Amino acid sequence: MFQRSWVVVVLLATLLGIVTQQEALLVIAGSLLAVMGLARLMNRWALWRVRYERQFDETRLFAGETAHLTIEIANRKLLPLLWLEADDLVPDIMPPLERQLAPSTVRDTGTLSHIAALLWFQRIRWAYNIPCHQRGYYFFGPVTLRSGDFFGLFETDRTLATQQRIIVYPKVERLERLGLPAKEPFGGERVNLPVFEDPTRIVGAREYHPDDPMRRVHWKASARTQMLQVRVLEPAEEPQWLLFLNVATFPKHWQGVNRALLEHVISVVASLCWHAVEERRAVGIVANASVPQSDQPVKVAPGRTPHQMRYILEALAAVTSFATMPIETLISRQSALAPWGATLVLVTGIVTPAMVEQLIRLRRVGRKMALVSLDQRFSAADAEPLLAQGIVVHRLAHDPLRYALRRKPRLYRKAMIRGEAMGGDDKRHDQPTLPHPEDPDAPFRRPPSTVDVR
Repeated sequence: MFQRSWVVVVLLATLLGIVTQQEALLVIAGSLLAVMGLARLMNRWALWRVRYERQFDETRLFAGETAHLTIEIANRKLLPLLWLEADDLVPDIMPPLERQLAPSTVRDTGTLSHIAALLWFQRIRWAYNIPCHQRGYYFFGPVTLRSGDFFGLFETDRTLATQQRIIVYPKVERLERLGLPAKEPFGGERVNLPVFEDPTRIVGAREYHPDDPMRRVHWKASARTQMLQVRVLEPAEEPQWLLFLNVATFPKHWQGVNRALLEHVISVVASLCWHAVEERRAVGIVANASVPQSDQPVKVAPGRTPHQMRYILEALAAVTSFATMPIETLISRQSALAPWGATLVLVTGIVTPAMVEQLIRLRRVGRKMALVSLDQRFSAADAEPLLAQGIVVHRLAHDPLRYALRRKPRLYRKAMIRGEAMGGDDKRHDQPTLPHPEDPDAPFRRPPSTVDVR
């Protein structure tokens, strides 16, 4: 590496050559000065027009699937690069199948390193398979590029702050596999309530009947059909589900977190929402958790729009294990905002007397309530008070091995470096994406996401 003392040596050699009139010293000093100047210029332009591209085939996947990652480095100038190193930060829970990650100073990340020599206008590509075992939001990047001159005197680096996000949705399964009835899991939806119609939501027109009030006459439709027509309004209240997700897995917060149980509870909520969307039923979720690095609660209002399931899955992917409040307090607050005809469903890994009391209280005032429990200590006898009040109760078995989180892989200090030029064979170890039994991600597929860093 270059040191300032080298300049002093060159100046002394030049001065000594002039004083002693020795041409050899002057030639050596001039050569060293030319090499340092050339190396300085090469180092200055080493990372100019160097492109780092990170491309995923999918940025939204379900737990158990595999994302295909392609990394491409291109030198788009005449100056060749004798060496170029790229260190990309990768979540340490998602190492490529083809290689190990090097350690990183950033928490919960590893370094995916590449070293290559690039000629003028040459590109090099690496292909990896990234297993997505755990639900959550994951970020790739930033990336640090390093290079230098041919002589090894100077070195330059640049950090590109662009990040890419991968969202891993929770597992979605059929209700029968979870132990829930596939048809009307929370009983019939008939409610003995008057149906109110929203005058602002017109769904069509029909012929006029003598019992229809004149204010409902659709004059434009009547003129078009030459027959008296009245507006058909959409009901303001419709049967819907509002699912309450309890992220607490122990009665007391200081007792810790049972992560396998939490993942099972979240999977049950996702599966129930998927079933509701398939049945064209309005569904929403509320959780006593907050969005990571924010104090915003996890909440998706009931709806049945085409993108409703995507909103729910993205919210569930962001759920953390920290409970912001007791679930019975959350139910008490949110039930007052829910439509009267909605079915309020509590999905929890533990059942406490306070929860049972809250469910019974709401049921007595006319609310339609349901409980989905994964608490193995919650017996049939414990459910009798709820059943006596007409509350639907489902007790599901919990398999801790099935929902156990995969441990983080060990990071090795010496990363294996591999790459091939674009002109050759692309030795990509293709591994098919693990398909979901019902391919639930089909509506949420997006085109590959590309980051072009210049």
